Amino acid sequence: ILASRAQVYSKDVLEWIDKPHLDYSHKTRLVKDVLYKINYKIKSVLKSDDDPIQVNKSKFDKRLKVYSLDKSLFLNQ
Repeated sequence: ILASRAQVYSKDVLEWIDKPHLDYSHKTRLVKDVLYKINYKIKSVLKSDDDPIQVNKSKFDKRLKVYSLDKSLFLNQ
């Protein structure tokens, strides 16, 4: 997500999970859990209340989720 220039769709995130024996719903729960843990760790380090990785609905299809990252948190200032 950090290396992407635009938002990342949920189907792309699901492809990162290399567990072919899991079904779609289990992979979705796994992604949600992993992103929660990543957000928690980043928020703890930065002492912030806002989630660095935001989950929103797609503008084109409201059924799809898109993930975006506040990249200003990772710029050298």
